[in-house]
Amino acid sequence: MEFENELDKLRAMLDEAGIPYENYKREWPEEARTVPELFSGNERFVQNQIVYGRIDEVTWKLDGMCQSGSYGAKYGLIETSGLLGTDAEGDPLVLRADDVFQIIKEDWEKTNA
Repeated sequence: MEFENELDKLRAMLDEAGIPYENYKREWPEEARTVPELFSGNERFVQNQIVYGRIDEVTWKLDGMCQSGSYGAKYGLIETSGLLGTDAEGDPLVLRADDVFQIIKEDWEKTNA
């Protein structure tokens, strides 16, 4: 199966593993596309995001995005944030689907054993 970006691959992996997540995917409206080169490939999404392990309205374990303005979107990679998705300094990570899936899977198994 071919995926448009690493976030789509991650969605498929989470679905197959039965791990729940919130899913958001919206493209820029046609009338907003005044600079076509900004909306090529994975940067055409105004929101292309998953959220895993929501704790409250503004806190979650991990979210991943591949959308206009996110680190790695140009290459189809996933920018992560949240409690499990940042480095020691609190900065976002830029990862492939396999790496993000491993982080989520380990947490899911630990908290749902």
